[in-house]
Amino acid sequence: MERVVEELKQSHKVKDVPIHMIFNMWIGLVHYYLMNRQLFSPDQSVIAQHRDELITSFLQLLYKGE
Repeated sequence: MERVVEELKQSHKVKDVPIHMIFNMWIGLVHYYLMNRQLFSPDQSVIAQHRDELITSFLQLLYKGE
């Protein structure tokens, strides 16, 4: 994760957020969905159902607006 983020920072595609904060944001987002899976996906895997949405939302937090 760190290598990819550093490459994106050098190309000025993502905000200059420290890697530890980026990792904490990702883990926090995933854990929020896991802890509240009965709200988001009571009958199947919350990760399987919301995978693309989680990734897209996380990346939108990082990428600079153009």
